[in-house]
Amino acid sequence: MVVDERCVRARAVSTGRLDDDDLGGVLLHAERITEALANAHVARVLGERAKLNPERRRLAERAARTARLVAERNRRAMALDDGSVAERIAQWRSERP
Repeated sequence: MVVDERCVRARAVSTGRLDDDDLGGVLLHAERITEALANAHVARVLGERAKLNPERRRLAERAARTARLVAERNRRAMALDDGSVAERIAQWRSERP
């Protein structure tokens, strides 16, 4: 299940709040999203530093390649999610006392 961020924002705007049902997909993929963002941030910072110190360009390029690979891997993993995990969580919640 890939969460369409526009739908989440639209719901937040229309109701003024978000609940766990609105964020379920985001929460399930939070680790993947965080990993991709962390790698992108590192690549950006290293790229900025490489402008000041050209000797660091190879390191910045490697970080950029890694960030791209991580983002693509995680995008694919999230796209392949069929929603079964969210369904199992919902079922588990409904069975709790």
